[in-house]
Amino acid sequence: MAGGTLQGLSAAHLTQVAGFSLVEYFEEQVQSLEAGAEIGFKRESLIQKLQNVFQENQRTLFLQSLVSQGMNRLMPAH
Repeated sequence: MAGGTLQGLSAAHLTQVAGFSLVEYFEEQVQSLEAGAEIGFKRESLIQKLQNVFQENQRTLFLQSLVSQGMNRLMPAH
């Protein structure tokens, strides 16, 4: 049961990262189109977006964990 829950959470996290990456990629494509540039599939750009979103998400999770640990130490539950 715990394994299934972990798999579900992992899938949800990866779906979120992929979704955010695609949104950024398509926004960049729209801006290029509006600027009059020719657009097409840019594999390297999409890979870079995925890496950036994943790294940003990792930093956010790390900071949330750090704050949570600090709060637990400062205000322990009795």
